[in-house]
Amino acid sequence: MVVDVVVYASSVANAHKHARKVACLENFAQGVRATGASVVVDWDYRYTPSKLAVVLGWATTNIGGKNITLRKQVISEQKRRGFHTMCIDASCFKYLDDGGTYLRYSLGGPFYDRAEYANKNSSPDKWHEIQQHLGISLGPDRYNTNGYILLGMQRDGGFAMKSLSPMDWLRGKIIEIRQHTQRPIVIRLILGSLICGTLLSFKHKTISSKVYRSSTLKVHDY
Repeated sequence: MVVDVVVYASSVANAHKHARKVACLENFAQGVRATGASVVVDWDYRYTPSKLAVVLGWATTNIGGKNITLRKQVISEQKRRGFHTMCIDASCFKYLDDGGTYLRYSLGGPFYDRAEYANKNSSPDKWHEIQQHLGISLGPDRYNTNGYILLGMQRDGGFAMKSLSPMDWLRGKIIEIRQHTQRPIVIRLILGSLICGTLLSFKHKTISSKVYRSSTLKVHDY
């Protein structure tokens, strides 16, 4: 008999250092038990077939330890068997909500254009709650036809790149932008990323003029 839900606490890197992340998964398992469904919490990096697998984060393409290897196996095997995988990830408001009050839960992946977030026909009530709780609001649309164009980079190896090379993505975007405008382009990096070093060599081979890099709010011409 296939278990209803397996929650992979082992999908967290260095679980003993991340009590909040582990608590999130354990609380999910507790909620499953409250419904009367069967649930297993895995701590041993062991895949178990289940109707629903729950992991923290998703699988990166080329880096990671045992937890990433496990995530890849879970995602692949669940798909092969026709079962579901749910990932839990931080919200877009982490800079204001470091306690993890708001999280993202999605079936089939973390990407808004591919995964199921169960938000079809949802009301604005939840957004209003977040606005009030975190003290944020949407500003008016701004159109600046004279300023620079900002390209924000992702970490090399991060799942947000959908297996694309960040540098190949960057080159393609510059080419695409240059088909429409000659406005300056600012590249904003993630500090500590290996891309920082790659860009230092990229600067002399760039396919376009007026391309800059910025690791802070200051823009550096190179």
